[in-house]
Amino acid sequence: MQSLIQQAGLVWIGWKHGQENTASDPGAVRVDGYLRHGVNKKAGRKTINFSTLDYTGMLTIVDPGQFQLTLFFHGIGPAKAFGCGLLLVRPAR
Repeated sequence: MQSLIQQAGLVWIGWKHGQENTASDPGAVRVDGYLRHGVNKKAGRKTINFSTLDYTGMLTIVDPGQFQLTLFFHGIGPAKAFGCGLLLVRPAR
């Protein structure tokens, strides 16, 4: 199951297919923490379902300006309203 999560997570984030702002060695990124969530906005309404993954590893920023405008300030993924898509970015040591 973990290898499937790793593969699907890398495909989703775009490292396997490439991004214009980022590059990474897929072996340097760990994908885990898969969880499915269900949220009811109002009683009696349809449940909103979404899944989350945790990513840990090294990411090389190819175009810092574009990265800052897109991913860093706006987050990633469609579930940002639920607190998903947040990035913790710090320089490599």
